[in-house]
Amino acid sequence: DRVYWCQIYSQISPALQECVEAYLYTLAMAGEKLPRHNELGVSPREYLLAIADVVGELRRSFLHMSSEGAPLEEVRKILTTMEEIYESLDEITVPDSVVPLRRKVDAIRIVLDRTLSEYHFLIACKGKTDKGEAHGDG
Repeated sequence: DRVYWCQIYSQISPALQECVEAYLYTLAMAGEKLPRHNELGVSPREYLLAIADVVGELRRSFLHMSSEGAPLEEVRKILTTMEEIYESLDEITVPDSVVPLRRKVDAIRIVLDRTLSEYHFLIACKGKTDKGEAHGDG
């Protein structure tokens, strides 16, 4: 019985992670509070791997919205959510043999730094545009 469950679990775990990721991403984009794993009825493993992957999806949304000219407040909300997820995951200590999380958290840090840099670039560009328009230069 236990062996059979392990075989099924190994098959459904990736799909479950994807479902949790999609749900958490939807909530994050709506600005809602992200539920805990037990509120979703999933294991901590699926939850942690899913929420780590949400950061990549948020980055894509950040880039898309930035290129479409979304207000800075909107893209800042996405960046803030990314930062909050990173900070919560960075505090977790779990062996990689149980949840392969450390590599993902390290990658999130890099993505977060790039996104923060791009956000500051947007602010600088907006400032130059506002000054140029105010002086009749643009």
